[in-house]
Amino acid sequence: MGLLGCTEMMMDQDHISQIFTQFANQLGGIFFVRVLHVPMVIVADPALWQAALAPGTDLPKAPTVYGTIDQMTSPGGRHPNLLGHGSHSGYWRLVRKGVAPAFSPRNIRAEFPHVLELTEQLSEVLYRAGPQLYLDLDNLLQRESLDVIARIGFAQDFGAIKAYRPPQPPPPQPQQPLQPGTAGVAAAVAGSGGGAPPGRQRGSGRGGGDSTSGIGGGGGAIDANIFAVMQGAGAEVVARLSNPLRFLLRHITADARRGERDLRDMQGRMRLLLAGIQARGPPADTDTSIAAHLLRLRDPSTGKPLDDERLAAEIGLFFFAGFETTGHTMSWTLFLLAQHPEAEAKVCAELDALGLLVTPSRPHPRRLEYKDLSRLRYLGMVVKEAMRLVPVSGGTMRVSPDKPLVLGGHTIPAGVEILLAVHGLMNCEHYWHRPSEFLPERWEEPQAEYWLGGSSSKPGAAHGACASGAEGFEMLEDEEALAAGLDATRPPKRFLPFAAGLRNCIGQNLAKMNAHATLAVLLSRFSFQLPAELMGPGALWDLHANRLTMQPKDGLPMRCIPRPGSRSDEGRSA
Repeated sequence: MGLLGCTEMMMDQDHISQIFTQFANQLGGIFFVRVLHVPMVIVADPALWQAALAPGTDLPKAPTVYGTIDQMTSPGGRHPNLLGHGSHSGYWRLVRKGVAPAFSPRNIRAEFPHVLELTEQLSEVLYRAGPQLYLDLDNLLQRESLDVIARIGFAQDFGAIKAYRPPQPPPPQPQQPLQPGTAGVAAAVAGSGGGAPPGRQRGSGRGGGDSTSGIGGGGGAIDANIFAVMQGAGAEVVARLSNPLRFLLRHITADARRGERDLRDMQGRMRLLLAGIQARGPPADTDTSIAAHLLRLRDPSTGKPLDDERLAAEIGLFFFAGFETTGHTMSWTLFLLAQHPEAEAKVCAELDALGLLVTPSRPHPRRLEYKDLSRLRYLGMVVKEAMRLVPVSGGTMRVSPDKPLVLGGHTIPAGVEILLAVHGLMNCEHYWHRPSEFLPERWEEPQAEYWLGGSSSKPGAAHGACASGAEGFEMLEDEEALAAGLDATRPPKRFLPFAAGLRNCIGQNLAKMNAHATLAVLLSRFSFQLPAELMGPGALWDLHANRLTMQPKDGLPMRCIPRPGSRSDEGRSA
């Protein structure tokens, strides 16, 4: 290893997760890298994940990463949020246990009608745009997720879906020679009159603008252009993670000043949202929202409510941790289905069998019900496979405690950062059969989530009685989620998109319900078509970008084609 260690290889930030997985394929499930002078241990081995996340170990989170993320929700990061606090701290236990009931299966199920309503709004956008226009589906699905969190968690209508304005088709132009790499899109646009796939502009809502007047349910300065503001704030945090000196430049260079303004704007809106929630008065005993649970928290040392700065920071965290991750998960699922029409056909057959698919003989199928989510088994396998192949989280950065740590026979000095690599865990050749392929059928095996030993876990391998295989949609009580993947009597889990143990994703039940319901409704009404250059075997690599989450680099351009029998724009209300 040279003077700069792995720095040169890691300059490709868009694919750093895949690069670590390639290292794991060659070196095994735990290895050491050095970036400049900074040592780092990468862990992709399921058994070592289990050891690192066990309650007796539960490695602390790395302040170099989570201290920067704190700057997203609090000015200068002076009020660390739930994500960055150690699980042994009194504050973390207070907030985690206090807010977890908001995400119980019973409470999330009660909010199902809100998801259906917002999915209807999203469908209306797609119908109005028509089948000839390329829309940025990643943009739209993030908006839907943002609206879901606002509506369910805080009784606020952000109106992010309604604020979306699709790109306008370009005026007819004299025919020009095609540029390399644009033939598929250009041919589709020329033949259909639709717009070209949108590109990314910082703070612009990526491939579709925001209308800033009369959004949703009001709220004025809270709601206006909220989606673009959140994207700008997230982009600034990514920039600071890439360049730790940027925080010191926040009042000096023009770009850093703009990023600081985005963060302050976002934090100010969260304070306004909190003020509006507080103005409603004490929450009713029957109120199970995130907002109500936050307002009920009491500082154990004083008996008083948490101060407004801490509450606003936690509100901001629930938005940031939820809307991008869920939106990107749905986007990658649609991308993979568009690349694999045989899998889409199976999803359609499943929807049809339940009377949910739009067909010429059934132009108005029955409405999706909550109980359908567990019946849509193949769709559930598709979603799980998308989360495995393209996890939206790159990993969780921990740090060896104040004494050397022995992990899998390896001694890690105190203070060394340890990346629990999610992509490596779920894509390493040592732990998966044909890991680079999109194979929803792998989840038909009841033990598919577990690492069963051997060179790779192939279909048909057996290792005792292990649950969680074909069940695509399932929700857990918080205590079950805290223990998930850490049962020493079972093989270690190799599928952990929501992490495991004490620091598992608190909002996973809402994310799963929203993703499965939204995808079921959209796929019952539309097929989704990629431009030709995104259909090849290398398209995923070209499209993938490692930002704060793993996302499509310049949005996800897709044509949304109503299924035969769907209503058209003609005759519908304006």
